[in-house]
Amino acid sequence: MRHRTRLLFLLVCAAFLVLVLSACSFSASSANISSAKMARDQDGKQPTKTFSPDEQFYCIVELSNAPKDTKVRAVWTAVKAEGADPDTKIDEAKTTSGSGQLQFNLSNEGPWPTGDYKVDLYLNDAKEPTKTLTFKVQ
Repeated sequence: MRHRTRLLFLLVCAAFLVLVLSACSFSASSANISSAKMARDQDGKQPTKTFSPDEQFYCIVELSNAPKDTKVRAVWTAVKAEGADPDTKIDEAKTTSGSGQLQFNLSNEGPWPTGDYKVDLYLNDAKEPTKTLTFKVQ
């Protein structure tokens, strides 16, 4: 009798666990940023960490193991630039893509102030940056 009660209890627990897990929605995406670099050109053939004030910034991202609905967000920040408050958000761009090369860019109507900058890259709905690239204008 004791053995049957224990077996019945285990079966009820297993059924409950199956129901709970099937009701949960979660994503087990293995999407990742396999590489990212700053560059002077949109193809990433001129990588750099230092720009002149009149250049456009390009961020080249290689997205791997990503389903077609993977969201990538780039947040551009002037960390410590002449004439700007520290950590001033400049711009933000978003795209949805599968695996492959992505390109984000940032331009300015006038020269960029000299100083330190960064671009934070976020995958899907991440609260913390998945990757951060720092660069300078001088």
